[in-house]
Amino acid sequence: MNNIRNKYKEIINKMPESLFVKKLIIPDYEDECNNVITISSSDIDIDNQYVNLVNRIQESIGKKFLPVIRVSDGEFNLLLGDQPPGPWWPIHIRIKKIIGVIKRKFINTKSFSNAAYSGGNQLKTSEIESMRISAISGVKLIMKEGVLAAHLSLTNKPFQADYLLPFFSTLEKNEIEISSINIVPFYFIYPIILSHYGDLLFENKSVMIIHSAKGEKKNRIINAVKARSASKIIWLSISHNNTFYDHLDVENYLGKADIALIGAGVAKLLLVEQLSILNIPVVDIGFAFEVWCNPDLDIERPFCKIK
Repeated sequence: MNNIRNKYKEIINKMPESLFVKKLIIPDYEDECNNVITISSSDIDIDNQYVNLVNRIQESIGKKFLPVIRVSDGEFNLLLGDQPPGPWWPIHIRIKKIIGVIKRKFINTKSFSNAAYSGGNQLKTSEIESMRISAISGVKLIMKEGVLAAHLSLTNKPFQADYLLPFFSTLEKNEIEISSINIVPFYFIYPIILSHYGDLLFENKSVMIIHSAKGEKKNRIINAVKARSASKIIWLSISHNNTFYDHLDVENYLGKADIALIGAGVAKLLLVEQLSILNIPVVDIGFAFEVWCNPDLDIERPFCKIK
């Protein structure tokens, strides 16, 4: 692990002093945890943090609003904008990325798009700033009331590292406090949902699904949750092409669901406040929906094997 620490020493040396660097360990998925470290808000071992999150979600079912929302490169880009590439990139890739940042700064064409599988709409350049403010407010709510599953992992192959120090600075600037329980590793969420732990969350529960799927894809998602012994499925549709502006009709579902699962791309940062009145856990499971629809996709992202 020392080689990874050395690769990202600039991040590790400049991150908030309250944070820790841990080896990523996820129960039942240990074979995928080789050569991965993660920045952690708690000094508790990562595998124990994982179990603690499962217990916290379980204890909140049907009782308390607990947003558990993932943020990775797409969400970081909405929250922070383009960031210059760091020294962890090979020089030829770094140069290419710098050129890309410069081009996007001066060419106002494409701006920002949501995840294609859960909302394919794009924001115009003129819309980004107001959406960024709303997204930061969403993060503030999530970290006050629940858990941000932030992609703070570091591996030999760089991915989202350019965003990490600006992300910590943005939290500080907006007076968003980091505690030992309001940030967990991004990759906790897929295993919690796709492994046997999911049975603890769904069995004999009324499960709300917030998603844009229709037709056969919608049916496959519903059947996958039913297969986990859910007692009832409530489907709350969101738009596929206008997700950032969706107004969710949640008032009619008060008291009817025990837990909610959402797949809304980066727009979930803007939607989460509307869901607070449900007083239930709201878990952003994203790509797990795609794996339920097509299990062959489990190789496209880490920790997505159904167990």
